[in-house]
Amino acid sequence: MPRPSPTDPAVRRWTAVAVASAAGGFAAAAVGVPSPALFAGLLVGLAFALRTTWSLDVPPLGARAAQGVLGVSLGILVQSSTLSEIGRNAAPILGVTVATLAATIAAAWR
Repeated sequence: MPRPSPTDPAVRRWTAVAVASAAGGFAAAAVGVPSPALFAGLLVGLAFALRTTWSLDVPPLGARAAQGVLGVSLGILVQSSTLSEIGRNAAPILGVTVATLAATIAAAWR
């Protein structure tokens, strides 16, 4: 498999998104946003999706890696006190979760 050239449009697009995400993450961290890299990546991705006509295809391995990083990042934020509270209120939480899932399926069914 040949290495992509730095002048390849896909490489330039991914570089622009990566640089903008890093800059946004540092800016968000400077003002105290929780999980600054996650929020910056989300906002930068949204901005590029809405403001450009670029097509940025993510290879399957990259998508799995990104989901893994996201899962670990979110998992780090969970505290034992939160899990204890969820355990004490499992019935209403489960009820709301099932109702939300049912509403989502019903909305998509149409």
